[in-house]
Parts: sequence; C-alpha cells; structure tokens
Amino acid sequence: MKNRTHLSKKPRNPKKTKELRLTRAHEHYPKFVRRMIAYVFFTILALSLSVLIFYRSKGYTFTGNGKVVRRGIVLINSAPVGSKVYINDKEVTKTDAKIEVEEGEHTLRLEAKGYRTWRRDFSIKSEQVEWFYYPYLIPDKLQATSLQENLPAKTYSKLNSKGQVVAVSSRNTNPTQAFNIELLTLKEADSAKINEDLIIPNQIFSKNPDGTFGQLEFLEWSPNGDSIYLEHTTESSKELINLRIESPAESLNITRQLGAPIQESHYDANSKLYLLVGGELSLYNPKDLQKEQVIPTEKSLTSFQNFSDDKFVYTKPETPVDSASTTATDSSEPAMQALYLQDGQGAPIKVVSLKNFEAGKVDYKYIINRRTPYLVVSDSMSKEFIVYKDPIQNKSDNPQKELNPLYLATLSEMFNPLIKTNPPGSSQPGGYAAIQLSPSEIQIYSFEEESVFSYTLYDPAVITPLQKQDDRKKLELQDFSWIDPERLQGKTLDGKIYYFDYDGNYLNYIGSTNKQFSYFIRSAAKSVIINSTEEGIESLSEIKFKE
Repeated sequence: MKNRTHLSKKPRNPKKTKELRLTRAHEHYPKFVRRMIAYVFFTILALSLSVLIFYRSKGYTFTGNGKVVRRGIVLINSAPVGSKVYINDKEVTKTDAKIEVEEGEHTLRLEAKGYRTWRRDFSIKSEQVEWFYYPYLIPDKLQATSLQENLPAKTYSKLNSKGQVVAVSSRNTNPTQAFNIELLTLKEADSAKINEDLIIPNQIFSKNPDGTFGQLEFLEWSPNGDSIYLEHTTESSKELINLRIESPAESLNITRQLGAPIQESHYDANSKLYLLVGGELSLYNPKDLQKEQVIPTEKSLTSFQNFSDDKFVYTKPETPVDSASTTATDSSEPAMQALYLQDGQGAPIKVVSLKNFEAGKVDYKYIINRRTPYLVVSDSMSKEFIVYKDPIQNKSDNPQKELNPLYLATLSEMFNPLIKTNPPGSSQPGGYAAIQLSPSEIQIYSFEEESVFSYTLYDPAVITPLQKQDDRKKLELQDFSWIDPERLQGKTLDGKIYYFDYDGNYLNYIGSTNKQFSYFIRSAAKSVIINSTEEGIESLSEIKFKE
C-alpha cells in the first residue's frame, strides 16, 4: 500500500493545465495574446496590400482627400533634357519623367528657355501607358551657317540611307555635253569633302537626233544606298539607268540591255532588283542583269510593289462582268483593275477592285508595323483612302469574304494620291502614311494608334492666322516629304520651306528656294542642309536645331 501511494499521480494544477492547453509549452499567457494580435495585424496588412496592389495594377489610386480615381502613366523623354513639363497648365516635373495622370483628356506642354513651346492634347485610360519619346523642342531662332557658296544650279535626288544625295547638272551651257553627276555626303563633317564626282560612261545615255542629251529624273534608292534608279528621257524614248554609287563605271542602261520597255522597277528590303517587263515580274542580278527568277504572279501586271522576299502587292486588269448576262461589258464601260496580294508560293489574293483605274492616280503600300501588316490604298479617282489590317491572314481564313477596311475615308478632294511613308529607324514607336488632300492639307494615318488626323498648314490652332487672303494662299503646299522618321518639310507656293513634325506641333520657317524641293536632314544631331537658289546660283547651308 505504501508503494502504491508513492506511485499515484499528483493532482493537476488547474492554472497550469489551462496554460498547456492554450499556449506553446512554457509560453506565458500574455505573450500568447501579443503573438495572436501580431498574427491578425500582419494578416490584415497583407490582405490590404494585396487588394491595394491589385487595384493599383488596374489604374486605381487615392487622391489627397481620399477620393478613388483611375489613372494611367505618362512617360516623357525630351530634347533638350531639363524641359519644364506642364499637364493641364500645372507644372509637374522636369524631364525625363514618369507621371501618373487621371483617366480622361489632358494637355501636355513642354517649355525650355530659348526654345519653342511643345504642346500636345492626349487622352489616356486606366492602366494605359502613354509614351512621349523625345518630343523635340526647336530653338526660337534658326540660324543658317554657309558651307559652300556660288554653286551652279543642280537637280537633287532624295536622301539615301547613308545620308547621301546625288546631284546632276550640265557641265556647261552646251547641251551636247554629258551630265555632271556628283555624290554629296551630307554627314561629312568637313564641308570641303562633301562633294565627290561620279564618273559614268557617257555611252550608257542615248542621245536625241541632234546629238543632245535628254532629261534625268531620280526614281528610287536601293535600301542599302549602293545604287539609285535614274530615268533618262529623250525625244523618242525613256531609259532606266541603274547608277552604282560605289562603282559608277559599272552603271547600266537597263532598258537598252534588256531590249524592252520597262513598266516598273523596285528594290526589295534586301536591295534585290525586281523589274516588270511585258507584264512579267522577275528578279534580276543588279550587276549583269541576268534574270534569276520569274515571280509566279498573275499575268499581265500593270504595276507592282515588292514589300518582302517572295511577297508582292500588284495590280492587273479586271474585265467587268454584266451580272445579268455574265458576259464582259463593252469598251464604253470604265476600265477596272484588281489589286492583288501574293504571299510566298500561295495563290494570289484579290483584295479590291479599282474602278476608273488610271496610272498615277492610285497608290498602294504594304506596311508591317510591330509585326502587324497593313495595306494602304489611296485612289484619287474615287477619292478614297483605305487601310486594311492583316489582309493576307483575313483572306486566308475566308477567301470568299470581302475584306472589311480598318479605315475608309471618302474625301471631298485628293490633291495627290502618292502615299508617303515615314522612313525607317523611327524612335517614336509606330509608323505613318501621309497623303496630300489639297494644296494646304495633309492627312496622316498612324498605324501605332490605328487612327487618322488631318493637318492644315495655315490652321489657326497651329499658327497665327494671316489677315489677307492673298497672303494665306501663299501658305498652300507645292509639295511635302518626310525628312526623318517623325518630321516633315513642306514647300509653299511662294518658295518658302517649313518644318513640322508628324502631327503639326511645330511649324518653323526654314528658308527659301526658287528651284525644286531641296532640303535635307544631315545627321543625328538634326542639322539641316538647305539648297537655296538665286538666279541659278546655289549654296549649301547648315541649320542646327540644337547645339
């Protein structure tokens, strides 16, 4: 009995039992309470942060007074750096900047001492990022520095990918003398080294019956800048000349060598030579003009454009059919052309029928923007400007279905149907296509935004309205062209040259020329070479947009 009493269990302490059941071993009750409060606090904090991060990712944020608003992000990098940034007339920061703005319509303004104010109206949605990539502020005053003076008048090509221009002039006043052809390297720092004579065999040019030479017109640069097409027109013929820049002695009279009229000629993105001869499209060796490949397209083409290897867009005749009798209509009916796309070895894809087709009054471009293809058609006969998105894929999915345009505008007038796309190398994401609606208005389509807008040279919103109607007419455009990926130049009827960016925020008087359009971007520093003409004497000048 004594041993049993010794082995019996001791009575449990009620307080100790409670502690063991509700807490960790050897943990006091007050410490347990603090731990549980911490658990609850951090759990609530984590849930709150998760909800806040989720709604922030959706563009929601809180204002100073506790109001919940939706916002987007504006990214701004400008030149010159350090420009003051205003949104809705309130200074917010200096560039480079990342700014959150409320969803809706806003006005962005950039200012810097000694520069023109840059302004843009924009709209933004929640979660959207709007990137203003290097808005370019232009100095208040643009001063020209002369590089070369007292030069004989010349005819100039466009700028190639290497910053070079070809200039042509007669050697003297004797029309029986050959052409004087020069290469101007506008990126050359030493002005004395800008000009270089190109010695081309005179025999590649045919002559008129009286022994004189014809007229030269520049057509198209190869993408690599190694050669350029010239059209030499005499009294009886037109000749296509391939002028080779690196080896001018190897330049060819393509028309003479092939022995047939050339309907159209283009380089592709890899500087391969494609010629349309007798309705047949073929690839040629640009050096010896040996036919390397016949392109398996529809027959009897009237025009074409090559936009990538083995991919083409072209026009060919289409005979109208009387829907009642299913027979061809008589010759009194309007001429029709069909616009086709051809992708690789696939079958030709008919995109659209063009009524009242007339060469020179219809233009078309196939453009790939961020891997998305677009087809743009400009028709001054029907006065339509049309944009199709991914037409090959859409036709492949349903060959019988008529393509629906992404954008279609029937215009009151179309001054020039030529579609002018901005050159490659754009710092601003996206691409643009521009046409001239009237002597004073340009319409520009943005593939990045898939939207269109018009820019009028004398729009009161852009410049101060002129008082006299006669003076206002002087601002009508004679011509315009892209001078770099985001900026255009326009020459007015009175010979003045203006510079403006793609949406018309800038309009600066640059200079004057009484001859043809001749005004060039020189280098990445945005210097400009201007050809000014006065009584047949020219000068090359440089204008720097920034120091």
